[in-house]
Amino acid sequence: MSKRFAAILFVLCEIIANTSANYELTKQDATGDNTLTQLVRPPFVGLEDDHLPQSSRMMASLQTISATVNDQLSSLANGGIVEETTIIVNVSALWSRYIALSGYSGPTIEDAFRDRINPFWLQFDPPSSTSHYFLGFIYFMMMIFGLFGNLLVILMFFRFKSLRTPANYMVINLAFADFVIMLEAPLFVYNSYHQGPATGNIWCTIYATLGAVGGTVAIGTLTMISIDRYNVVVYPLNPNRSTTRLKVALMMVFSWIYGLIFSIIPALDIGLSRYTPEGFLTACSFDYLDRSWDARVFMFVYFIFAWVVPIIAIIFCYVQILRVVIGANNSIQSSKNKSKTELKLAGVVIGIIGLWFIAWTPYAIVAMLGVFGYERLLTPLGSMVPAILAKTAACIDPYFYAMNHPRYRQELHKMFGLNKQDMGNSQYQTSRYTRNASRVDDSEGGASERVTIERKPAADDTSLSVSIDLTETNPTSNH
Repeated sequence: MSKRFAAILFVLCEIIANTSANYELTKQDATGDNTLTQLVRPPFVGLEDDHLPQSSRMMASLQTISATVNDQLSSLANGGIVEETTIIVNVSALWSRYIALSGYSGPTIEDAFRDRINPFWLQFDPPSSTSHYFLGFIYFMMMIFGLFGNLLVILMFFRFKSLRTPANYMVINLAFADFVIMLEAPLFVYNSYHQGPATGNIWCTIYATLGAVGGTVAIGTLTMISIDRYNVVVYPLNPNRSTTRLKVALMMVFSWIYGLIFSIIPALDIGLSRYTPEGFLTACSFDYLDRSWDARVFMFVYFIFAWVVPIIAIIFCYVQILRVVIGANNSIQSSKNKSKTELKLAGVVIGIIGLWFIAWTPYAIVAMLGVFGYERLLTPLGSMVPAILAKTAACIDPYFYAMNHPRYRQELHKMFGLNKQDMGNSQYQTSRYTRNASRVDDSEGGASERVTIERKPAADDTSLSVSIDLTETNPTSNH
């Protein structure tokens, strides 16, 4: 009786395990090569040591699982004995096949690197040399464009004292984070040239850590920039919401601690998560295909704090900024100029939110597909494209948040000897309304900090216009 009861429990556990698609890999050293024992679970059902996949992808066989369970139930009903069913996955054989089909031309890859590859990626045929070279070229161009832009912003900040305002410190923090992200690019280009993971195991961890810490700090900094702009525009007269150097310094330190916590834990490989090759195996990132409970919880928490919370905060802040500025324009601006200003600001807001969303959402979706067991929807190329979009944001940020700023452009012209006479000197200002005359802050990409009423010496001298003033009257203020 006890044996039958134990057998029933075993079958039920098998059904639950297969339904939830959870599996565990247990390393064995049976024959001297790296063989993994895995519970029955797609996509490796039906794969044996001596049976390598002939197609480009081994599709999951739920019918095999169902048949196995039904056979065991029938055996149990007839008084038979239920035997544990496992599928042996020979990762060494999969890896040998993958390398044999690829055009890899780099140094010998150590076993430690092979062991950290999730077998999911080995079930695909290796990408063609054209695919490797094309992605390598894209990363090379992003490297030139991104490193130059971010480095230029950093150098300008330290060279020109007029740029060292509290709000600009956050822009520089973003430039540093994006610069760290772009340091991945040379490693990727090198791997792509050799059509495989030529940099090896240690550099895989370095590559992933650079991307994780830089990306997380950049996300946190963009969120803090939006909150700062929200305080400047929506609460201009509240001293408790003013931007001071101390507050900015604390926010910068917090962003790096925040980024290091989420990036160092996988690097230590203490069981919560780890870094692993992904896609074409020329890039490394979080192992979002790890089905262990601790790894899934870590990835989900990271998703909440690195995507859900930031996107909610950014959308809320910029929508409120748009609402306040439009409300101010309604009361003091002519209909024609009001529509022009509102259209400009709306474009800036849509650009900021859209850039962030396009850059980081695809990668978040890929990670969550892996966490919740929908990896069958993933392909190597499908995992590489979101990574490119995230790197693209690191290239665009310095031009969107810094070079689009009038004072940065002014100093840039001065640096390269392109400074021109202000064509607007013929205009004179008759009155100025400042939402907070005592505060000196920057604005990113055109978001309004001061609403200025100007009277122009035109034929219609009675007309008033409102402009979004991004310049500073006291750039060296130590707020």
